[in-house]
Amino acid sequence: MAEGGEGQVSHSTGSARAEAVGARLSEAFGSVPRPSVFVRESCWCCECQEHNETLAGHTPGTISLEQLGNAGWDPICFASDDAFLYYLPAMARLALESGCYWEHLLFHLSQPDRVAALNQAQAEAVLEALWLLVETRGEELSQAYPGCSAEDVMARLDSVREAAGQGPGQKPSGY
Repeated sequence: MAEGGEGQVSHSTGSARAEAVGARLSEAFGSVPRPSVFVRESCWCCECQEHNETLAGHTPGTISLEQLGNAGWDPICFASDDAFLYYLPAMARLALESGCYWEHLLFHLSQPDRVAALNQAQAEAVLEALWLLVETRGEELSQAYPGCSAEDVMARLDSVREAAGQGPGQKPSGY
């Protein structure tokens, strides 16, 4: 996704479907304000301070794998719910653009408090992005990351479906 404005992001994977998903994410998350503090306020150790500086130094359109691609030093793990929502469209972009961010996104979405922070429009947009990820990268990623097959991804979609008010096994509307 390339940022067109503070809350606008668009997918650069080239497909019309990816562009539509990027637009849906931008619409659903466009009103999420930029947080003044990016990490949970329970800790201000050196690590949390560095993660806060990393997230504060970027926007959804500028953050990259350089900042988010290391599972052992992932600022999103320490992000507040507001910061998580602010950066979720960027996380979807990274997962679509690069097979190496897929597991990070799924990990973060597997956390119940993260899914609970989504409103219905946001959950539906994330669900659409996840369907696109499964359809475009499912086979590649199941080979690259054992234990992260398309079936595993579909199982994790259930919590997002529930948050979006959809039953298991249903694709998002318009899909």
